[in-house]
Amino acid sequence: NLIFYAPAEAFMARVKISLVLGLLMAYPFVLFKVWSFVSPALFNRERRKVYPFLATASVLFYTGVVFAYMILIPVALKFLLGFGTDNLEPMISVTACFSFVARLCFTFGLVFQLPIIVFVLSVMEEMDSEKICNELGITPSNLWVRMHRARLGLAKCVGEKWGIHQEVHNDGR
Repeated sequence: NLIFYAPAEAFMARVKISLVLGLLMAYPFVLFKVWSFVSPALFNRERRKVYPFLATASVLFYTGVVFAYMILIPVALKFLLGFGTDNLEPMISVTACFSFVARLCFTFGLVFQLPIIVFVLSVMEEMDSEKICNELGITPSNLWVRMHRARLGLAKCVGEKWGIHQEVHNDGR
């Protein structure tokens, strides 16, 4: 159950929710207006290259928002509220809950834009695996070993969570 501390807090929470949902629904129209302003300055070949990115960016942003809202937030709230005890009872205000949910949704909408950013940087030849390895100070084979160890650790954590208690060994392959 959510609580509110100020007389207008519940009303303002509804207003904020309406504004955020309105902005989410208006995003494609705003993007279209920005595109209609920018597109006359581009050549036809440049315009054709931008269209897929606009559609992909919208789909990825909304996918990130839905992922955060449907999957991440219930898990995060369960985890964070699990720290409550008999002497420490969680009482969440409407404003705090809305801020938490809105920030996570917006953040994951932006995080889901990373594939586009990586693609654009790789096309511009600003990013490739050799440069990443040089920046991190590791060799490509060492990077593979680190990723393999991370996958094994993740598999072990998921297995323990689901009650599978078999040992995960690195047999050197």
